[in-house]
Amino acid sequence: MQQLYWKGCSNISYEAQDKITNRLKQELDSIRMDSRKMMRESMNLAMKFPADRENSENMTLKRNFTDTVRQASIDCTKQMVGLAQNIMHESMNALVDSPPCSFTVAAIGSVARGEATPYSDLEYIFILEKKTQETVEYFEKLAMTSYFMIGNLRETKLSYMAIDELSGWFDDKSINGLKFDGLAAGAGNIPTGNGSLDTEIHYIVTPQPG
Repeated sequence: MQQLYWKGCSNISYEAQDKITNRLKQELDSIRMDSRKMMRESMNLAMKFPADRENSENMTLKRNFTDTVRQASIDCTKQMVGLAQNIMHESMNALVDSPPCSFTVAAIGSVARGEATPYSDLEYIFILEKKTQETVEYFEKLAMTSYFMIGNLRETKLSYMAIDELSGWFDDKSINGLKFDGLAAGAGNIPTGNGSLDTEIHYIVTPQPG
């Protein structure tokens, strides 16, 4: 399915796709190594808490622990933003066409709150300078391309995509790791929404006055 998609909107080869995936996986692995190191530092501080809760050193330890955890969250979020930027950059480069107007990608969810982990869902929207049929069609392609880029990391379960035709046809053994917010009814915080005809949520928008 993915290869058919690439043929329709991109000249990127399978080999090139594989190289991009490996680069992104290496970056994600590096983020996870840094995150584990920061969590070990936090746990080491936690182990130092005295049994005597009235101990005068307890408040200092508590502040150090809180500051360490907060900084770990901030650092991880910055790294995840960098990874998301690289995914979007690779997605844009993969398309034959160039963006038809100025735009920005805005994070929502845990990344926007500064609480991302290396296993967080990526939730994001496109904010366009102008919204026309032409611009929406391009950014729908860009969204789909970014989904494939993320999906190629092999951490998105197929069941998460809510494709009824695949139900019961496969043994879904993918690890549940980094993924874009899926297409299930309770998900869809991505540019194309969750595809629900009831809600028709679509996160390809233009700035609104006021």
